[in-house]
Amino acid sequence: MKRVAVLCPTRDRPEGLDRLVESVRGTSKADVIAYIDEDQAGMYAGHGSGMQFVGERIGPVAAANLIVERLDGYDVYGLMTDDSVVTTPGWDGWLLDAISQFPNRVCVVSPHHNQGNHVDMPFVSREWIKATGWFACPTMYHYAWPTVTSLIGEMTAIVHAPRQCFNIDHDYVDGTYQDRRIKDNTEFYDFVSLKLPAVVESVRAAMS
Repeated sequence: MKRVAVLCPTRDRPEGLDRLVESVRGTSKADVIAYIDEDQAGMYAGHGSGMQFVGERIGPVAAANLIVERLDGYDVYGLMTDDSVVTTPGWDGWLLDAISQFPNRVCVVSPHHNQGNHVDMPFVSREWIKATGWFACPTMYHYAWPTVTSLIGEMTAIVHAPRQCFNIDHDYVDGTYQDRRIKDNTEFYDFVSLKLPAVVESVRAAMS
């Protein structure tokens, strides 16, 4: 079993992917797996050395879930964006230890980051994914899904990492999916009102 997978659906920022990969390799033993849209395969040639998937432009959520489905041999999966870098040496060891403290390793970990106190780039255990059925809420397309993960975590098990243990510096560059935000907002409210209770119960059952 491999340990930690860092997922990075990336678009328009090959140099950003390079910086992310360099920061992960310089601070941990984690693997970075990028998803590159096939219409930008040429742009990314020679960038982001490491494991890569090239496929249709399906959006960050579907891309992350596809990577997890095809690479199910990791203990923990998390997402870091191509406008961010991780700064804390040994963060992967701290992460694995934090998750091991919870029943059946079912847990959400929110790295510290510079954009506020909200959950920005969650990491979850393989057991958490099995309980929910997905890494990122599959009805969404872009980046409303971390809030869903946060809500599930707050009602079950979540760790907010101290800065000195696991920190990500996130530039928060505007993405290329602005047209999907309204749809994501609708999907978010539909999920919270109709589907959240059942998912929370599934996670709680997995912890017992």
